[in-house]
Order: sequence, then structure tokens, then C-alpha cells
Amino acid sequence: LQTGDKIILAKGAWKDARLVFFGEGTKDNPITLTVEEYGTTTMEGGSTLQMYGNYLVVDGLIFVNGYAPEKEVIEFRKGTSRTANNSVLRNCVIDRYNKADRTSIDSWVNLWGRNNEVVNCYFGGKTNHGVTLIVWPNGEGHNKNFHRIHKNYFGARPRLGSNGGETIRIGTSHFSLENSNTIVESNYFEHCNGEVEIVAVKSCENRIINNTFFVCEGSVVLRH
Repeated sequence: LQTGDKIILAKGAWKDARLVFFGEGTKDNPITLTVEEYGTTTMEGGSTLQMYGNYLVVDGLIFVNGYAPEKEVIEFRKGTSRTANNSVLRNCVIDRYNKADRTSIDSWVNLWGRNNEVVNCYFGGKTNHGVTLIVWPNGEGHNKNFHRIHKNYFGARPRLGSNGGETIRIGTSHFSLENSNTIVESNYFEHCNGEVEIVAVKSCENRIINNTFFVCEGSVVLRH
């Protein structure tokens, strides 16, 4: 793939598509993975996405009628060393994409690397164990990441009945003194009742700005 290239997925259901999207775009000419027509291309079954490189854009993917075979639906890395940076996930949907066993753990979006963005997406109906969206500021190459999560709709998440049902988590207890510098801004949270922590902040230098929480049973929790 060259700078400015677009990969366009045709209409229809893509079954068990284990996508790995990588390349070296530029700020002015990113590489884009998108769909032929919004709303008519779906990722189903055991479909997942891993992305790594620079200046990548993922636009318009819809994950429905399935679940992640492992522990991630969308991951901003492949392996432990290849991460996505300066990249965007936008206009995407993950809707009731759940493992049948509520105790089986997965997380829908995993942000690694630096300077990545999640915008204008919908995530709703998560019923099984695991955080909906996680920022991982875990050490060199991931801390001081300056990710931005904004203008997203976090739909209903029913009570899980245990710890591990956060909608957003920024960091972990082990890396709680690392700076993340993540911005969570202008998102809408509706009926996000997975557990008492809706947004769990377990790292430093983050900003939670102008978000709306509508009929949510929980809090924005500043840990450590």
C-alpha cells in the first residue's frame, strides 16, 4: 500500500474476516480502509481487525452477528511491537458482538501506540465480561499517548454483576503512575450500567471533558 491508497470493502456480509491493516501513510495522504456504502457492509461471525503503521484511517466498519474469537475485536497493534500511530477509527459500529458465555472476557477496542483517535462511532449492547474500550499506556511506546476519544455514542450496557464491566478504562493499576494524556470529550453514554465504574481513569494527565451520561448507574472514577 502507498500513501493515499484506499481499500474499499464491497457490500454484503464479510464472514470470519480476520483483517490485518498496515502501511505507512502521511498526515496529508493517509491510507484508508473503508466500505463501498455505509450501512451495507458488515463484519460478522468471528471477524476482527488489527492495524499497525502510521496515518491509517478505518472508516465505516460494522461488527454484528458474531463475537471476537480471542480477546479483541479492534486492536491498534499486531503482536507486542507493531503498533498504530497517528491513526483514526471513525464512523464504525460494534453492536451486541458478544461471546455467549458472559464470563468470557473480551474488549472491543484496544488503543495502543500514540496519537490515535476514535470518533463518531457507536458501541452498544456489550453483555459479557471485559471493558468496552481500553487505553493501554503500558510503558515506552505507549505512555504519553495523547489519544483522543470524542463524539462517540456508548449505548446500553446491562449490569454485569461483577468487576470488569467498565465502558472506558484508561490504564491499569500496575501502570497507574504513567502519563497517558488521553482526552475523552463530547461522548454520549446511555444506560451504561455494566458496573459502578463507567469511565475508570488509572493513569495520569488525562482530561474528561463535556461528556453526557444519561440514565447511567455508575461514575467517572479517578483511581490511584
